[in-house]
Amino acid sequence: MASCCQSYEGGTCTISNLGMFGIDEMFPVINPPQALILGAAAGIEQPWKIDASVGLATIMATTASFDHCAIDGALAARSMRSFRGLVETPILLCS
Repeated sequence: MASCCQSYEGGTCTISNLGMFGIDEMFPVINPPQALILGAAAGIEQPWKIDASVGLATIMATTASFDHCAIDGALAARSMRSFRGLVETPILLCS
């Protein structure tokens, strides 16, 4: 029987972008033997709370599917929070 690590050799993750087709929501399915897939949808302008008022903001939905045999749920949540921070503040990529 192969160990857990051996079964994931050669695969890590996929980033799938359907936003260019105007898709505003998606639910990607993991490509075995990979451990995660991140789906990025189109940015849509909608009302959003900005400081103490409401204004228009471009909102992009992202969804991730994680294989819990390889990635703990808490780690997956922290990873998504970090991804959100980088998308919302891209200058952080330079530091």
